[in-house]
Amino acid sequence: MSTAESNIRVVERFVREVQNGRNLDAMTELCTPDITIRHPGAPEPGHGIPEAQRMLRQTFHEFPDIQWTVDEVQGSGDKVVTRFSVRAVNSGPLRGFDRPTNKTWSGTGLVVYELRDGKIAVTKIQEDLLEMLHQLGVVPKSARLLYWMGRFGIIKLLQRAGKIPPPGAPPPVGLPDP
Repeated sequence: MSTAESNIRVVERFVREVQNGRNLDAMTELCTPDITIRHPGAPEPGHGIPEAQRMLRQTFHEFPDIQWTVDEVQGSGDKVVTRFSVRAVNSGPLRGFDRPTNKTWSGTGLVVYELRDGKIAVTKIQEDLLEMLHQLGVVPKSARLLYWMGRFGIIKLLQRAGKIPPPGAPPPVGLPDP
């Protein structure tokens, strides 16, 4: 089996066991201790298995039924790229909001995995979070409305009232395990 084939199997197992199976302990076998997670919803990259587990617990808290499907996978050397689809109901409070929307979200995205010695060392995730927020009904769909909300300071008022998170707000801590 080639390195690329072996790495694809590691990534598929990660999606199956860790993401969809909620087995966060399997990360110690499948990921390097210094794994880096880059996600558009995180203000800074996550570093290390404990932080990666915290990020996944946050996602499981917001979307307890979330499921990822690998629609396409390609590997070359120590890199694996997946095109995925995701579907979930927001039944846990979203970051920055008081209560869940109880609406369904479905989307697609890409992940570039970099592996080192047969373990996942870096993940670079790309997905349309604005579309997710639109589907969940927490962002106005009108660009014109967003513009005027910003211009008149309404967005800052909502941030101060705790209705939407301020820019660069850290994610909540102390979430329960799923």
